[in-house]
Parts: sequence; C-alpha cells; structure tokens
Amino acid sequence: MDTSPVPHTRLCDEQGRIGLEVDDIELADWLDDQLTEVFALHVDAIQQIGSQTRFWFRLGQDVDEVLAALRQVDPGEAERIFLINDKTRSASDVLQDFADLPLHDASVHTMDLDWKAGVFRINLSVFFDRTQDAKHSELIFWAVTGLEIPREAPWGHSIYVNSALFEPTNLYVLQMQSGDVLKIRAGAFQLRATVERRPTSR
Repeated sequence: MDTSPVPHTRLCDEQGRIGLEVDDIELADWLDDQLTEVFALHVDAIQQIGSQTRFWFRLGQDVDEVLAALRQVDPGEAERIFLINDKTRSASDVLQDFADLPLHDASVHTMDLDWKAGVFRINLSVFFDRTQDAKHSELIFWAVTGLEIPREAPWGHSIYVNSALFEPTNLYVLQMQSGDVLKIRAGAFQLRATVERRPTSR
C-alpha cells in the first residue's frame, strides 16, 4: 500500500476496499470536506476508534484516484490543524523527540522541497537498530518557512549526520559530519522508514 502524502494519515486496504486512517478528529472532519466536496471522492463509511477516524471509500474506488486527491491536499494546513488539537505536546516534548531520533551516522542521499505545499523531505538511510542494516527512510518537515542548506564541508566531505537538535519555537538543526549545519524552520517533523524500490528483473 502506498504512503499517504498527508501527515498523520495512512492508507489501508481491507478486502480490496481502500481506507484512510486519520489520527485526529478535527483533522478527519477537515479531510472529509476536502476529499468529498472538493475532490468528489465517495466515502461509504466512517469508523471512529478513540481519537482515530477511518474513512472507507466506495468499493472499486481506485487507489490512484485517492492518492491524486491526497497530493492536492495542503499538508501544511493538515499539520497546523493537528498541532492545534494536540494539547499534549509542548516545546520541550518536541526538543526531546527530535534529539532522540536515531540520526547519528545516518547517510543523507537526496533532499526535496515542495515549494507549493511547504514540505521538505530528506531521503536518508537510518540505523533504527544498530544490530541491523540501515533502513531507507524519509525525514519530513511540514509547514516549512525557511531553509539553510550549506555544502561547504569545513571538516571534509561527508554524507553522514553527526547530531540533531531543536531550538524553540520552530528551528530544527542537523549538523553533518562534514561540519555543515543545516537549519530548517518548520511546524513539525516526522521520520519514517520507506520501502526501498528495487529495479524489477526482465
């Protein structure tokens, strides 16, 4: 199943029927309006499990149509709605969470800025478990307002991350082992493992 491009949501499949899990009730209400009224998708059923909402699209709804609609949803606005309703998180929580990411020795491959959506993605390999191989991953920042990405290598060329820290209220800092310091101003972040796409044999 493809990854949802909207933060705090996940695509799911049950017996060929496409669903969307949403982690916040207010975000689910907003997405319901976006998907059904703006993008004319058909939602046949809605399940509520605690604070999580699950939409089930009509049987036969193509996953590519759902993904196309989700890609047009503003991820920055989705993140803003989620953060407004997430009363449990403080700046100190974010500081601890970001500093706790297993980014030391992660190797950075590519970076991508979606200017329209305000989403910045870093594609990298991360050691979630030091006894296993690094996993292909994405470090995603939503509601991005500023970037500083020097590549001067004052300590010598390196593709590896040295450390990560958060400076309230919205500055995320990555120091590379090259000595370069990357600064991202954003509303929120997420680190998630991705499926490595391998070429198919002919």
